[in-house]
Amino acid sequence: MAVLTKNPLTAQKKLQEYDAMCVRTIDGKSVCWAEPRRYMTRMKVEDIVAQYNAEIRGFYNYFALASNASNVCASLAFIMKMSMLKTLGWKLSISARKIRIKYKKNKELVFHYTDSKDEQKFRTLYNEGFKKRAPRFDVDYDELPQTMYVPYPTLAEN
Repeated sequence: MAVLTKNPLTAQKKLQEYDAMCVRTIDGKSVCWAEPRRYMTRMKVEDIVAQYNAEIRGFYNYFALASNASNVCASLAFIMKMSMLKTLGWKLSISARKIRIKYKKNKELVFHYTDSKDEQKFRTLYNEGFKKRAPRFDVDYDELPQTMYVPYPTLAEN
């Protein structure tokens, strides 16, 4: 039986692409350390949260069929969450801990904002879990190839 697994180093590479993590050596061990993404500080708070949500959700959707998807995606999401808190702390000039205390509501990070129509809205950091998805077999896939024969162009058509 074939098993699809995910290499944890891929998550580290993706985090380093995003500049959300650096690897530090502490007491001879390599430790993943969340970093603020300072180039995002020009964005609005709700846009920063939306960007992080999209990146976490995209990574999870891509690797959801892997047998170890929950472990790898959860570790990626934790570092992304800490990076987001540090980025918002950098933007608002307060610590990441104070950001977490300020925006925590029912064990979730909820960010309220007003849109262009003066309506109160909110964004929540991704909290839907990272359960391994089972492959879908109930979908009707087209198994027969659709071949089409096209005659060669004539000399006049060339």
